Amino acid sequence: MVGSARLLLVGGAALSALILPGVANAAPGDLAPGTPLAGVCPIAPGASKDVTTVYPSGGLWAPYSIYGQRSELLGRLAPYKVTISGVGLKSRHFVPGVTYTKAGKAPSNLIDCTFDGTTPDGPVHVEVSGVPR
Repeated sequence: MVGSARLLLVGGAALSALILPGVANAAPGDLAPGTPLAGVCPIAPGASKDVTTVYPSGGLWAPYSIYGQRSELLGRLAPYKVTISGVGLKSRHFVPGVTYTKAGKAPSNLIDCTFDGTTPDGPVHVEVSGVPR
């Protein structure tokens, strides 16, 4: 009975590792959703602010939630142009240093934000031009 319970427990853990999304399931070297990023962004009225965010789980065009130094939500940034570079980006999905632009006319109220973070393979740099929300 103990052997069957152990097999069930190990089998369930292996199955949940395959099903549950998360940073551990990202392809090696990809900029995984949830990667912490810190940078400068004029999301709030006035001058640029030191902020934090995480790489969004919805993909390249998903909004970034921008947080202040006290972890307060300052707003969201809907990307229009995104450039990701750095030795930590060894992705099959992005070409390092290439700017990806969303289809359609450029919004008139774009702001430019820059973020830096670290993957298991090294540092990454993310530049986002987007619309504050």
